[in-house]
Amino acid sequence: MGPAGSGTAGDDGSLRAWYALVGTNLYYVRELLAKATEKPAPDVVTSRKILDTLGFPVFALGYRDLLDRGHPAHRE
Repeated sequence: MGPAGSGTAGDDGSLRAWYALVGTNLYYVRELLAKATEKPAPDVVTSRKILDTLGFPVFALGYRDLLDRGHPAHRE
């Protein structure tokens, strides 16, 4: 398991959008839970909620529309 930036697609080709901060590195939430528990990780929503509950800062990847137009709640 490498930190974020070592690839944005999962082994199945799915886009990785949710990361948790551990030390100074961001790790994909499902890989982090799988590595920590030595069990298959739950889905992304459950994984990010577990890590948030445990106190890990969780971040989402900004896609093109978000970068170009901003967050929908912040648009005028």
